[in-house]
Parts: sequence; structure tokens; C-alpha cells
Amino acid sequence: MAETPEHKNAKDAICNFFSENYGTALTEYLDSGFEADVSAVLFPVRKIMVEVIWSASNVNFYRDLTLVLSSDAEIKIVVVNPEIIKKAELVRYFGRIKQTEAAKGYSYIGLVPWDSSNFDSALRVIKTELDKIIETRKGKIIDSVKELKENIFNRRIPLPVIVSNCLEVAKELGLKNEAEWLRCELHGYFDYIKNASMGYEELPGKPAYRSVIGILQIGFGRGSIEEVDFTMFISQPINEIIAWIESGSSGADFILTLPTPENIKGIFKKVGPVPEKMPLRVSIIKLNGIVEGLRVALHKFVEDIKL
Repeated sequence: MAETPEHKNAKDAICNFFSENYGTALTEYLDSGFEADVSAVLFPVRKIMVEVIWSASNVNFYRDLTLVLSSDAEIKIVVVNPEIIKKAELVRYFGRIKQTEAAKGYSYIGLVPWDSSNFDSALRVIKTELDKIIETRKGKIIDSVKELKENIFNRRIPLPVIVSNCLEVAKELGLKNEAEWLRCELHGYFDYIKNASMGYEELPGKPAYRSVIGILQIGFGRGSIEEVDFTMFISQPINEIIAWIESGSSGADFILTLPTPENIKGIFKKVGPVPEKMPLRVSIIKLNGIVEGLRVALHKFVEDIKL
């Protein structure tokens, strides 16, 4: 169906409104396989979409609402021809949609009637409702960040729980890199570590605190054993590292059986069979350093969000 002048008028005016008031907007943006009339991104909301429904036919209304439902935008604004407001069944249907979608975490503004000759009132409604939603979301995030900061060094709260809460905040703010780092802390860096000698620089979050020096024992025959300092990146989930610490005693060493690093495999290839795994002796103090290093990194993450 060809776009009517009224439809284009509404779309352009709303796009200008977002650009002037919030600094960002795009028209006809591809969204979940469909074109959104207007799309915007502004903190602390990752995505806003606006759909203008101008044809007052029931078929067109239901079809366009399907496009709205398919969008993953957190805030969905529906602007309509005033004739649609006169149809009680359409207004009632939209009300049910708003209620159902609210349970999924989506916020709806609408149905907002659009008068092409005087659209200031419609834009005021949109701005009032939008600012209210944004402030509510900001408040929730501020409360979450404040609580996180208080809990990071609270030894009574399990560290994996704190990491999980930080991950939820990162996802809420659309911080993809930080979210991946926190996910790796919870589940391990195994998807990234292809061999045990890989460094931390290319990993999510660049977790230098996970690089520790342990003691590698190498036997050279006739009972001769050499102890060599060896730097190893510990890729296990943080809860597993905490379990290692709790199973040992303060000041003691912990024996880790880890995949043999590629550079060590090269040495073994010259003298005999290559072991798939090898023991590395690491002090409990150094394992504790990983845990404390993560706490410091989480504190910096929270401070960066506050700023």
C-alpha cells in the first residue's frame, strides 16, 4: 500500500522530534525483518521503535501491530489515525497487547492520535510518557549499581552471584563486550582458550588477574626433577576456582591438572610421548589473587557505569 501524505508527515515529524530532543533517530530502519517507521537508541534504553498506523481498516491495523510485536525494541510507540481511536474493538485489542507485552519487559506508548495540522499535542504525549519510562529504567539501574557496589567486597555474598547480577546490568545496558567477559567468568573461557599457553590480551575483559605463575615439575631421568616457573592462564569458571581455594589450606599449594601447553608439547615431541595433561603446582595465595583481582575488576566495571 502506497504511503499517504499524512503517514509521511507523521513519520518525518516524529523523526525530527527524536533528533531534536534525544539526538538520535532513523526512519525506515530494518527491524527484525521489517521496516520500522522510526527507530532510535538512547541511554538507558537500547532500542525504541515507532510505528505509524494510518489506514483505519481493521486488517491494516492488525497487520501493522504484528510488525510491532515482532520488534525486539524495549519501548514501542504506536501513533495512529484518529479514526482508529473511534473503533472500540481495536483500542481494546491494543490494551490487551500492552498488558501481555509488559509482562515480557516491553513498554508501550499508544495509541497516540495524530493530527497532521496540529501534532504538537501528540509529540507532548510521546515525550511525557517516554521520559517517564526512561527515568524509571534509569532508577532501576542506579539502584542495581548501588547495590552491586555495596556487595562486591561483601564476603557473605557468593562471588558468582555478584558476577551474575553484574551480567544482568551489562545486558540491560547493551554492553556486549562487558557481558561476554562476565559470561566467561561464570562459565569459563573454554570457548576462547584453544591451548593452555594462550595469553589473556585477546580475551573478553583482558583478565590479567587470571594469569598466574605456578611450578612445573619436569623429570629428566635417574630421579632428576627440575622445577620450572611457568605462567598459566586459569580458564575455569570462578566458582570452580573458589572451590579449589576452599578445599585447601592457607599458604598451601594446589595441584592443577591442566591441558599441556603447545609450547611444552613441542619439547615432549623430541623425547617421547606427548602427555595430554600435566600437573602445575599453584599456591592457594595465587588462586586467591584471581578471586580478589576479579572483585577489583567488578568494582571498576560498576564505577564506569556510574560515570
